[in-house]
Amino acid sequence: MIDEIFNIADREKRNYVWLSFLKNAEEQFRKMQLSPGYKQIKNAQNEIAQAIDEITRLKELHKSLKGFDLQNHKALFKSKIFQEDIDLWLEDLQESFLPASIKKVKEFDQLKDFVYSITDISPVGIEQLYNKEGYVFIKYREEADTQVYQYKISTYTNAAERRKVYLQPLMTVKESIHFSFHTLKKELNRKHNPIMLNGYLLECSVKVPFETTLVPIAKGKLCRYLKSA
Repeated sequence: MIDEIFNIADREKRNYVWLSFLKNAEEQFRKMQLSPGYKQIKNAQNEIAQAIDEITRLKELHKSLKGFDLQNHKALFKSKIFQEDIDLWLEDLQESFLPASIKKVKEFDQLKDFVYSITDISPVGIEQLYNKEGYVFIKYREEADTQVYQYKISTYTNAAERRKVYLQPLMTVKESIHFSFHTLKKELNRKHNPIMLNGYLLECSVKVPFETTLVPIAKGKLCRYLKSA
C-alpha cells in the first residue's frame, strides 16, 4: 500500500489513498485486530521517515551555486529542478503522513500491551531443558474449547533480535471433569514425538479476535517466557 502511495503523482489522489489506508487500519484497531494492521502501519511509519530523509537529501543534491554572501561568509545556491512538487511531497509527509502513522502505531502498541497483560502463560507439567519445539494450548479463560498447536522456534533472530514462532494446528479439545492438559501433553508426545516435549497453556481473560490478535500475542508471550527461563 505504501509503495502504491509513493508512486502516485497526483497529490489529491495520493492523499485519498493514504486516508483510505488509515481508515482500514482504524477499522482493524476498533475491532481489536492486531494483524495485519499493526505491522502495516509500523512499516508505513518507518518508510515515511526514510522517504523524508531521502527527499531532503535529494533536494540538497539538486542545487547549484549562484553566488556568495560575503557578509555572512556563505555560498548561495539555486535550484536546478522545479521544486514545487517535491516541496508539497515533503509537506504531506512531514505534516500529515508521519504524525498520523506515529499516532496510529502508539494506539496499536497500547492494544498490544493490553492483550499481553490479560494473557497468562504457564507450563503444563514438568519442563524439560529442550524448548525449541513443543505444544501450546491457547484458549479464552471462561470457555471450554482449547486450540492445540505444535510449535517450533526458529534458530535465527530478526533485526529486533526476535525469533519467529511457527505454529502447526493439531486439534480442538474441550475441557471436562476428566480432562487434564498434562494427560493431553503425554498423549501428543506419544503420537508425535519420541521424546517428551514441553507444553504451555496460554489463557486470555477477554475474548479478543483469535487468529488476528490472540495467536500473535500467544507467540510473543511464548518467546518472552522461554527467553526468560
